[in-house]
Amino acid sequence: MRRIACPPDTCLSILTLVAAAPDPSGHHDDLDGAPSTWVDWPDGYAVVVPDDARTLEADRLAYLRELAVAEGGRPHHRHGRRRLGPRGLPAPVLIAGVLVLMLVGSLMTLLEPRPGDGPLPRPLATAVSQDPGQVGGLIPDVTVSVGSLEVLARAIRPAVLLFVPPGCTDCADVVSSVVLQVRSRGLPLVLVGPPAQERTLLQLASKVAGEATVAVDHSSRLVQAFGQEAPSVTFVAADGTVTAIERRISPSTGLDPDLRALVRASTS
Repeated sequence: MRRIACPPDTCLSILTLVAAAPDPSGHHDDLDGAPSTWVDWPDGYAVVVPDDARTLEADRLAYLRELAVAEGGRPHHRHGRRRLGPRGLPAPVLIAGVLVLMLVGSLMTLLEPRPGDGPLPRPLATAVSQDPGQVGGLIPDVTVSVGSLEVLARAIRPAVLLFVPPGCTDCADVVSSVVLQVRSRGLPLVLVGPPAQERTLLQLASKVAGEATVAVDHSSRLVQAFGQEAPSVTFVAADGTVTAIERRISPSTGLDPDLRALVRASTS
């Protein structure tokens, strides 16, 4: 055991910072077998010297932290120094925050309204000013086939119904023009025709329309009401009322005024 003469205000610092070097077996020869000793200082300070100076490691780290804080710095550690961000936050916390912000931003991007999003269906109108099949009235109450499903025609709302007569030579151009205009408003386009036209309508939907739906009118009531001899378009609002009918359209027919009126009637 070594007695160290030092001023009382620095003795604890020396004892906590100095450790005897161990021999190859890991023992401290100058400490092994020596009992713990109390040294009485003139000012009344009492310092305990343990058997193994390695037990003072925790005190040494605490002293370094207090010293760093007193000097206006940040506590530093001997082992496993943590990476801090620009505001003093641990790097894993910053990374997790960035990931959360990215996830929230992605969800907002997916869910925010976009120009192509159209209006949603509303309850079917009960007070109408015209008979079914006319502007201001409901579409006829019939059932159509959409793929393998039987669907009420009045349930397809809001929508733009395109009727293509048999034997139309330039109907592909007409359908392509209607698709571009309807898609800009985010509204669904439905190609409607009798059972004899189902194959033709499916070909138009796959090759020209792309996202259009084919509805087979087995009763032919929709075809009779809205289009038989030339391509025609019927605009159905979110409450099932007909807002406009455009007959004998061509590839150059502009539908934007009717589309704006349809969206306005479905959202007001």
